[in-house]
Amino acid sequence: MRTFPGHVNLTGKLTVADDHLAEIGPADFDAWDREHGIELLEQAQALPDAAREAHLLRWASRPSVSFMISLRAHGLPGAEFARDATTAASVAIRRRTVHAYQSVGLNGRATERNLRLLDRICSLVGEWPEPEWSETVRRHVEGFGEARRRGRERGQQSRNARGERDRAPAPKIPSMLCHPNDHWFRHARPSITDPEIAAVVDEWIAEFAPSYATLAGEDWSAEEASADLVVDIQIPDEEPKGLKDSLSTLVVAEPQNKVETGSELIMHRVPPEQEQFNGHLVATLPRERWRACASLRADGSILPGDGTRRLEPSTT
Repeated sequence: MRTFPGHVNLTGKLTVADDHLAEIGPADFDAWDREHGIELLEQAQALPDAAREAHLLRWASRPSVSFMISLRAHGLPGAEFARDATTAASVAIRRRTVHAYQSVGLNGRATERNLRLLDRICSLVGEWPEPEWSETVRRHVEGFGEARRRGRERGQQSRNARGERDRAPAPKIPSMLCHPNDHWFRHARPSITDPEIAAVVDEWIAEFAPSYATLAGEDWSAEEASADLVVDIQIPDEEPKGLKDSLSTLVVAEPQNKVETGSELIMHRVPPEQEQFNGHLVATLPRERWRACASLRADGSILPGDGTRRLEPSTT
């Protein structure tokens, strides 16, 4: 039975995924993660201290983020065969990512926290009949492995296009403000009932706070001056489920005195004219308060731009 540094033997739930991953050859996946980790560290060199910390924390926590999304959407493992098989395979892959990042100096103090979360999640996976369990887990491992190979190929193509000596561009600080590192952890937290997982999530949320507060406290007067509208808005108690659906926000302060407190403003989460927009302009959660530096649309709606930042996070 194979184990890896920091690995906890969880009565065979994880080892079937680990063993099959070793059989199909994880070295290629590990190399891709190490290359990515080195590139992220190179990007960080071009950033000021607070932004560098936020950038590195974002990626150090990345092995845990997919589980935050899953926990919010589907709850704890142990209730469904297919989802448990996916979880076991994903944990094995993510654990290798954690160690690959650690090997190049990216993970730092996050290593133990990531492993603690991964081990706890896997310990909750149910006991399922064989050979169906092992066969299904192996299929998922192979699927994840193939996705990793394709990802590495795309990454290599991107590097080749940039040229051997060109680094990937550093992340933009305004984007960091619009996409707080704690977003997915806060999104998942209300639905997490397991004390051990909750403790890890709370640690992540606390770790993210200082760098975001520092970035948000920087001088954004130039961005505010160039915006059509600067307004403090409250996110509603319930957000639309569709990413392209707009938010009806409540104005709670008007630094430029262009709108009335208590009025409503429609805020777009993706540019309306871009059908293929990938992602979202601002990662919001219910009941958060944001300062929007926005462009004003002809219909009176707003589109958040550089300088938009969260003032108060959701408390639930």
